[in-house]
Amino acid sequence: MKWRRGLVFALIHITIAIPVILHLEDANWRYLRSALRVASPVRAVAFREEVEWDPVTVCSWLSLEDRILRGVDLPAWIVSGWRSSAPLPCTLARIAAAFHGGYRYVYSRSGEMAVSWGFVGLIFLQWLIVGSFPVLRVKRWFREPSVVITVCALVGVLALAWQYTDAPQKDIPDLAASIVMLVAWTAWLVWFMWLGLVLIKAAKAKWRRLVVNA
Repeated sequence: MKWRRGLVFALIHITIAIPVILHLEDANWRYLRSALRVASPVRAVAFREEVEWDPVTVCSWLSLEDRILRGVDLPAWIVSGWRSSAPLPCTLARIAAAFHGGYRYVYSRSGEMAVSWGFVGLIFLQWLIVGSFPVLRVKRWFREPSVVITVCALVGVLALAWQYTDAPQKDIPDLAASIVMLVAWTAWLVWFMWLGLVLIKAAKAKWRRLVVNA
């Protein structure tokens, strides 16, 4: 167990996530308040349409912020259902929807912010655990999946910063965010596969001890 390592990873990722989430939520609800012509954004309601899965255009309808956070914080995103058009049962988004009208695609701003802060908490917990238990032992530290994902997060931050500058080639941040998302998902897949192998080996070792001591 390497709790200090896990705490460092957790602090890095929530430091990245919190400003991005606040910026995205503020921009989203300012637009909705203007579009729906309501006096208070708290009363504004967003109707989210279900988007069919398409591996070819999976990134085209997501903002840069969505792609980056969904990529580098995939497990926390799945559990929270943050900004998901079709949140899974038992996710924070589905629970929040139940308290704000009972529909999967209807949210108030208070519900959205509750899911967002829950997402931040899950990010912290996720990286505290992942960073403290590096299941994949490699000779070179930069090949470890958690390090690769963290590097992807930092690249994503640079892509967001590029988007708000006067630099040319505005399509570069969009391409970088998509690459970050795909590379991070691949790293998460490797991490979970290796975790599965570790758990299987631990279960076999435990079973052998039980057989020997029987």
